[in-house]
Amino acid sequence: AEQPCWTLEELRDLRRRTRVPLAADESLRQGGDPVAAARAAAGAVDRVVLKVQPLGGTAVALKVAEAA
Repeated sequence: AEQPCWTLEELRDLRRRTRVPLAADESLRQGGDPVAAARAAAGAVDRVVLKVQPLGGTAVALKVAEAA
């Protein structure tokens, strides 16, 4: 399920209660540091969705991918 919750904390809680694969999208961008958010998402989601333009360009998207 892509972004079934708004925050990483909510995703982490949902992860503990379900086996459905989860993906983070908007929650990576809401804190202002998508690279740090991708690191924080470890264990909370199975996938991260990278949208180059909203993340701020190719260079940032690649950094997020490496952090995830």
